[in-house]
Amino acid sequence: TLLNGVDYLNCAASRSALEGPVRILFVGKLIREKGVLELIEAVKSVRHVQPNFHLSIVGKGTLGPFLEREISRLQLERHVTLLGSLEHREVQRLYHRHDIYISLNKLGNLSNTVLEAMSANLCIMMLDRDPVTHTDDYTAAVVPADAAVRIDRRDIVGDLGQKLCMLLADPRRIEAFKSNVQRFGKTFLWSWNQRIDH
Repeated sequence: TLLNGVDYLNCAASRSALEGPVRILFVGKLIREKGVLELIEAVKSVRHVQPNFHLSIVGKGTLGPFLEREISRLQLERHVTLLGSLEHREVQRLYHRHDIYISLNKLGNLSNTVLEAMSANLCIMMLDRDPVTHTDDYTAAVVPADAAVRIDRRDIVGDLGQKLCMLLADPRRIEAFKSNVQRFGKTFLWSWNQRIDH
């Protein structure tokens, strides 16, 4: 079984998290399985400790209207923007304007969007493997510990909040993860054309 390819986009080099505010990106359906509710809960606590960030959420789904209300109710408008559904080309450009990519997909975290975020050299935050269902066993085996920040599935909100605060407090850590992802991606990622040729 071959991993999906990625469409490399010739963009300017990804921005530096040292420039601030740190830009965080989530791309996925706005449904429970993607972890978007936990993401908002974590951001709610993080903004009181480390407010120098902005989260962009791309996607649509049944939770869209609820998320709009929650962002308003929690007064998160300064920190969170719902961008709705975008064309793939626009999403590709967004990768290069962000520093951190978050994947909280309870069904698996080696998705197309994660591969694309890796190809843009973002700092990746993703769920750790599930020892009971064995979800993401392969992901944990092939993605080195220094190429992704792993989030504990048993405490997604708490662990994500804590690790986000750690990264935001020292953006040099974000840049270190970016460098590690770039090095890892050179041996792990391939374009769709390379995959088809293979």
